[in-house]
Amino acid sequence: MSFYAIDSYDRRNDHSWYKTAATSAVTASALNKHFAVELTSTTSIAPSSGDGKVLGMSAIAVGPNASQTMIARYSENSTEQNPIITVSLGDYGSYNISVKDVDPKEATQIEMFALCSYMDDKNITCPGSFGSYNRLKSYIQTAIDMDELPDINNHLNSTKKINWLKGLDVAMKNQVTAQYSYQERSEQIKLRSYFEKQHQDIELRKKLGIFILRS
Repeated sequence: MSFYAIDSYDRRNDHSWYKTAATSAVTASALNKHFAVELTSTTSIAPSSGDGKVLGMSAIAVGPNASQTMIARYSENSTEQNPIITVSLGDYGSYNISVKDVDPKEATQIEMFALCSYMDDKNITCPGSFGSYNRLKSYIQTAIDMDELPDINNHLNSTKKINWLKGLDVAMKNQVTAQYSYQERSEQIKLRSYFEKQHQDIELRKKLGIFILRS
């Protein structure tokens, strides 16, 4: 299903919609307290749920029949030079993601959600109604169906690092046929180009021994 066929109403600024969505995002099953976010050099515990407007919203599987809302905002310590996105997971805590450290060839769902939310806010991508991260998930579904990537809808893979660039490459091999596929392909190309540059920048910093200074 194409997201471009859906109206362009920007729900990020409709806080009543977020409240309703946040309520329904967690299923009737009890929260799976065994779910835990892996802390890395890119991901750390945040003291709050972030500062300012909501940048994006999605969901992540936390149990066999349970999902949890993810909400992205800027961290209070975020700067233009070192953008930091705080991803709030409700009862599962809030986490700071150093955007420039997220490697699309090896990133968790939370990391990629933070990166895409930042890209949407900076108009690098077109957020539309659902945000570029949610469309990215639909793009890489082909690679998941072909067993090229772990199933991100399975809670056992929620904290795994996967190769999102590979997922886009598989998706882009499909023939363009539908009316909206040309627009989707244009976005796929744009996303892949930015993700590739992000990966190359990280690899270059590793070679030069340069690391982003954290505030």
